[in-house]
Amino acid sequence: KMEKKQQPALLKSLFPFNKLLELLLFQGVPEDLLFFYKHLQKGGEVLRVNHCLLLYRYHPQAATHSVLEETIWNHRVKFLEDRVLGSWTSFTIWNAGKQGKKLYRSLSPLGGGLSEFKSLTFIEHCFVE
Repeated sequence: KMEKKQQPALLKSLFPFNKLLELLLFQGVPEDLLFFYKHLQKGGEVLRVNHCLLLYRYHPQAATHSVLEETIWNHRVKFLEDRVLGSWTSFTIWNAGKQGKKLYRSLSPLGGGLSEFKSLTFIEHCFVE
């Protein structure tokens, strides 16, 4: 006779909001982005080819839906700081709008971020006809 497994009462009382727990513990990881960055960090090259190498298919259960936009943004900023900005003494943010301001606020005050720069310039462009 098989007994039905029950969740311990302690867990039930500690985590009454299972959906919230799932969101906090099981956020998606942008594995393809991290794989690409690791490839570049190890000296890998990026070459252009004129045919499809990888095809992503959309479906509602895709793991990509669990990856938060903010997670991808944070990985991009860290990569930019570590691999590019760390060796520069100045740089320009060519968009003083929402994305440019978000980038500025996202840069780390230590390491490859803001403290390293002698000059940081914002440019907002407008086109006049």
